Amino acid sequence: PLAPTHLPPTTTATHAHLPSNLAAPALISTASCLPPPKVVAVFCGVLSSMNPSQTDFNITMDSLNLYMTRNALPAEMRQRLRDYFHRTKHLWVSKAAREVLLKMSPALQGEVLLHVNSVWIQQIPWLKDEDPAFLAQLVLGLRPAVFAPREEVRAVGLHVIHRGVAMYGGRILRRGGTWGKDMLLTASYLRDRAQAYSLTYLEIFFITRDGLLHLVESFSETRRRMRRRLRFLALQRFMVMIAQTRKQMQQTMEAQCGSSGEVPDWQEVWD
Repeated sequence: PLAPTHLPPTTTATHAHLPSNLAAPALISTASCLPPPKVVAVFCGVLSSMNPSQTDFNITMDSLNLYMTRNALPAEMRQRLRDYFHRTKHLWVSKAAREVLLKMSPALQGEVLLHVNSVWIQQIPWLKDEDPAFLAQLVLGLRPAVFAPREEVRAVGLHVIHRGVAMYGGRILRRGGTWGKDMLLTASYLRDRAQAYSLTYLEIFFITRDGLLHLVESFSETRRRMRRRLRFLALQRFMVMIAQTRKQMQQTMEAQCGSSGEVPDWQEVWD
């Protein structure tokens, strides 16, 4: 099976027994079957273009390895850097996916994005049953970010977990979990003051408050509905804040008056 099948049985695959006047043309004919360098280069280019996000990631990793070698970084630090950059691989994938989505019609964009992101969208009260065109632009406006373990996520905005585990307000959040649902409230004292921390490598998508406000200006009906829902949310938060303040004042005054045995009339105090 290793011998060329087109040769007669008495002929071998080597040119050692050919006359000198026939050996050279045979070698030239064999060499002509090899692809020229330009063809090889084009072929390699086609292979690399089959997965451009992977190619960009590989180039970044090569640059990282060169940087670490030149600066003689310790082995433990090199490993942490490699781990981090491998965790950021979805940044390249997200960029490629966004380019594909931008080539779709607005109707197809909305249909596809609502299907892919329906789990976390339903968790946001002011996004439920919203205009698909607005939701598509919102999803396209999300920016990716990666946090190493035990990092604090400080940005004020809407955050969606793509991969990893985070803690927010004493709750454990995993893929599809969100926080920052009250970020659009104008009064900062009415927003949830809890901070998010990454427990593992955390890959998220987020949009800032200013970014969302700028986006919603192009959708008048969405802006009107959103304002109505946010007013209701602000009223809820304000009533909760009043109840908490009243309870704290009551506990404080009871502690002060407890030694004398006098219990104040709370209706008179609040009046």
